[in-house]
Amino acid sequence: MKDGDIYRWRYNEETLKRLNDGNNNGMTYWCMSNIGVWDEIAGKLYDIFWTNDRKWFSAEDIMAGLDLTFVANVNDLEAVSGKHVFNSFDKSDYVDISHANMSKSGFYIKKGAKPSIEKKRRVIQAHIDHHEYKVKSHTADAARLRKDLENVTEVSFVPYDPDVFIE
Repeated sequence: MKDGDIYRWRYNEETLKRLNDGNNNGMTYWCMSNIGVWDEIAGKLYDIFWTNDRKWFSAEDIMAGLDLTFVANVNDLEAVSGKHVFNSFDKSDYVDISHANMSKSGFYIKKGAKPSIEKKRRVIQAHIDHHEYKVKSHTADAARLRKDLENVTEVSFVPYDPDVFIE
């Protein structure tokens, strides 16, 4: 392990049994992101859920109780402003370590990565497909509402859309 190595971690089966996982009111991974960064000087893997008062694991703890999956080294990455940036890069060129306690950051691109024209094409096509689906869906909704309008009574359902309001 090198300083700055990022891992996704989870307890191994033996540790889960010891922690009574499944019968401990969901406390097994309470306030943990299951993403850790190795600190070479401290000789510990720190879970990144908290910035202070952090959950950590020594090398011995890791060997005895965790399963690790290497993600990247933070020194090989550059932070980007948001997940939307990933729309320009291949999956192999970005890292997302955002989590419930860090939802607006934790987005990285590998240093030197170049935008992918093919990925941009796929993203644009996905947006076209999305909007075409919405057109069909809205067209069907409008047709149904036209029928409702023709048959309106005192007990008829009246739709509510926060974007459509009449005083």
